[in-house]
Amino acid sequence: MYSGEVLCGTEIMEGRGSLISMDDGTLKEGYWKNNLLHGRARTYYKSGSYYEGQYVVGIREGPGVFTWTKNDRYFGDYKNGKKEGLGRETWSDGRKYEGQYVADKKHGFGLYTWPNGNRYEGDFVSDRKEGNGTIHHKDGSKFKGTFKNNVQSGPGTITARDGWVID
Repeated sequence: MYSGEVLCGTEIMEGRGSLISMDDGTLKEGYWKNNLLHGRARTYYKSGSYYEGQYVVGIREGPGVFTWTKNDRYFGDYKNGKKEGLGRETWSDGRKYEGQYVADKKHGFGLYTWPNGNRYEGDFVSDRKEGNGTIHHKDGSKFKGTFKNNVQSGPGTITARDGWVID
């Protein structure tokens, strides 16, 4: 059910308005163009999740924020409805990621931090640590080297918390 502005003499949603889906209870409010969200808008899902940001012809495009029910949150860019470009994701358990996304996945350079203070800084491919990177442990030690499929792989350098280096 739609409530808002329409194109003069028609039922085409055009301008500011809100639409509640009778199928799934989704509420969409914002600016409409030719029956599609276009510009700044918000979408609330029955699950309690919601998105606030830019839409272009009904698709998330540009800067936006998506919040899941447990207050997990993504702040960043969207392209063709997916996380794309620079973004930051935070989870209610204390995990954080800041870096590049491609097609909804961590892909490119990024920084991932665990709740215990350990962090990985380096390359990601399709949500996995892949390529060159450094794991910094909260005790001050670190491993710098190559990662494959989320694990240390190949040559690298271990630096102990007292500064001792092992190649």
